Amino acid sequence: MNLFRRTFRGFSEETFRFFRDLRQHNDRGWFEENRWRYSEFVLTPLKLLVEDLGPLMRALDPQLETRPQVNRTIARIFRDTRFSKNKALLRDHLWVVFRRHHGRLSDEVSFYFELREDRFEYGMGFYSAPRDWMQEFRRRILAHPERFLKIANHPVLRETFTLSGEKYVRPPVKEFPPELKEWMFWKSFYYHTGRPNHPAACSAALVDLLREGFLILYPMYCFIQNMKPLVNVQLS
Repeated sequence: MNLFRRTFRGFSEETFRFFRDLRQHNDRGWFEENRWRYSEFVLTPLKLLVEDLGPLMRALDPQLETRPQVNRTIARIFRDTRFSKNKALLRDHLWVVFRRHHGRLSDEVSFYFELREDRFEYGMGFYSAPRDWMQEFRRRILAHPERFLKIANHPVLRETFTLSGEKYVRPPVKEFPPELKEWMFWKSFYYHTGRPNHPAACSAALVDLLREGFLILYPMYCFIQNMKPLVNVQLS
């Protein structure tokens, strides 16, 4: 299996200019006139990025969706405004997700990359974890505290990524060891890090950066999914 093929060469200044212009002209008429810019400078490099990451992601979890297609791994640029107070028609940023597609995006744990006009972010976790899933996750933590803390407290993970999300005011678990307190309050959580687009997102080196980051997150992903690691990851 070739995990290191390269077709992605980086996003260009035209990519970021498209997002800046879109914020000023967020309507269908402007987009139709500039659809070629979206296709050439945004969608095409996103597809190439997914293609380059795909072999590694399938090795990490064969159930992950890795097809470089809109609504599969790439977000639609048109927003669903039916139930949103924000009626902007178009997204001024886009993202890539690698997930199993067994439910709604917000309910599934995903590896993700998000691109904006001035910076990008990547990580792993939930947009909004289901309540019953989090109940089971807490039970698993309490059943295997040493194994979990070895993963959660690994210096490379903690130094590379920030843990964020929504918390309960009072934990739904009454009794737990003090060293697990942080994890008993999470209602939903995700790991993330980011940096300015220049120069990191403007070359093929972005692929290596994301590969390295997703490998750092992989042991936690395996614990979240309750699966045995399929790739041996040695974190220094």
